[in-house]
Amino acid sequence: MRKTILTLVSAVAMVLASYSAFALSISLTLETKSFSSEAAAIKEAKRVVAEINAGKNADAIADATLECPEENNPRFRVNWVQTINYLIPVGADFEKRYAARVDYQLRCQTRG
Repeated sequence: MRKTILTLVSAVAMVLASYSAFALSISLTLETKSFSSEAAAIKEAKRVVAEINAGKNADAIADATLECPEENNPRFRVNWVQTINYLIPVGADFEKRYAARVDYQLRCQTRG
């Protein structure tokens, strides 16, 4: 009986440890600046995705600074990228612009 209880306690502790590895996990979205071509927007999106995945994007780091407690180590993972287009009024006409939305996961990971 004692061995069964100890095994159960160990199993619960392992499950709790795996869940508590990330103190916080939130999904955030950022939008790139706009461009006159879709190709330029996609190129910028690829650059931003590489920065986020490497933990070197200034906007993602700023979000982590606000959301993660000091004792946590932020981790980032891109979920999806969406290209968007919209029209900007220019005089009596419109100019078509392109940008990208990058949705990413911010996880505050407990150090240790």
